[in-house]
Amino acid sequence: MCEALKKIELNEGLLEIGEFAFYECCFSDINFPSTVKTISSWACGNVLPLLNFTLPDGIESIGVNAFRNGAYQRIRIPPLVKTFTKNMFYNRCLLSLELQESIERVDNLAFDSSTMLRNLALPSNVEIGIDAFKDCLDLKQLGTERSIINALKHRFDNLPIHKILYYQSYNQGRVLRSNNGSLINMLDDPSIKQQDTLGMTPLHILACSTTQNIEIYKMFIDNHPESLITKDRWGAVPLLYAVWGDVDKDIVHLLVQSYKSIFPTYVFNFTRMMEILGQACVDGEMINILHGIQIKHFPDQCIDWDTLLENAITRSPNPNHPRSVNEYTLRCFAAYRLMFPNHLDLLRIKPLLDEMEDTSLTHIYEGTRGRRDFVKKLQEKLDVCRDKYDRIMEALTMIELVLWKNKMDDCCGHQRKTRQSKKMRMDDSDMRKQCRIKCGAETNIVIEHVLPYLSIL
Repeated sequence: MCEALKKIELNEGLLEIGEFAFYECCFSDINFPSTVKTISSWACGNVLPLLNFTLPDGIESIGVNAFRNGAYQRIRIPPLVKTFTKNMFYNRCLLSLELQESIERVDNLAFDSSTMLRNLALPSNVEIGIDAFKDCLDLKQLGTERSIINALKHRFDNLPIHKILYYQSYNQGRVLRSNNGSLINMLDDPSIKQQDTLGMTPLHILACSTTQNIEIYKMFIDNHPESLITKDRWGAVPLLYAVWGDVDKDIVHLLVQSYKSIFPTYVFNFTRMMEILGQACVDGEMINILHGIQIKHFPDQCIDWDTLLENAITRSPNPNHPRSVNEYTLRCFAAYRLMFPNHLDLLRIKPLLDEMEDTSLTHIYEGTRGRRDFVKKLQEKLDVCRDKYDRIMEALTMIELVLWKNKMDDCCGHQRKTRQSKKMRMDDSDMRKQCRIKCGAETNIVIEHVLPYLSIL
């Protein structure tokens, strides 16, 4: 085990990553040289929190369990790989998997326990092994194993635009080319408004893709805005997949602003969206992003933290359980449930989740009772934070009032002189407003410079 590693840099010329090469190491990033041909079994197995990597097109084979138990959401299989091996990407976080049309075989138990996998397509002539989709709970909403295979093989029948977007990573970014048959010239195709066998629109597929282009988003939103609020088979809108897939923040911002401007009365199910992210055991940043979207842009659409926390407590604590949440998610839900949202921002001198890294709180006991005890301990710690917050805000209010009064006194003196010398009159309300701005009360000067001092008192 390599606990000290954070990022792996490999040199060009390397041909193979051997078995167990980085097994149970701890890093989030790895680069694979363009020369690599083989990634052997368990090469990056049980590597946490493995989030970021790209598989070069020159890779020809990937062994069983090669990337088992990572924390990535979107994966693209290189075009030269002909066999998708057993548990190659066993991962609860996995939302989207892009398989090239030239794939020849999917092994037994290939996607076993990829419980949250949703975006996937299979070529019509691929050979499928036994129980390839065992425990793929979301895909099992399609029915039996045979029903799943049939839906994935015929996913894009008579849907050329959906197909172009799913396979765009294999098209070297030529999706927007201007010649006949390009996406630009197909915007009037009636199939663009249809949903595939997974209930997805082109915008859903785009939000899941490993290839992101904000211009394509703008094009779809401008021409077919209704796809913003169309729900797929799982009741999800494209915004959820953009957050879950950790796409560029500019694209998330575009989606949010589009919802607000085009469908201002649309009601999201933020509670369900948050529950899905928790069940997928995504990186905590995605939970924070979705919560930030709700607080900042849709403050009237509240998240039911009571329900989320209760469900998280009562589910099995077994990390292998398909619908349990991990410890970090439980802490997030508890924090958001037990504190006012703005506390998290104003207590930034010692972020709340860092505060709860105390070793006495890091073990989730087995069983429902143990989880309730865990949350009770969190609440005790949060009560201390809340009391500290209240005392800090009282002190900040007094400082702000003193600064405002001093500024008002200065302004009054200046006003008297101005009246005497120039016969001018300043409106009292206008003067108070100007003084408030100039004293620093509305520019975060007080909080920025005084809060760190108050926090250590």
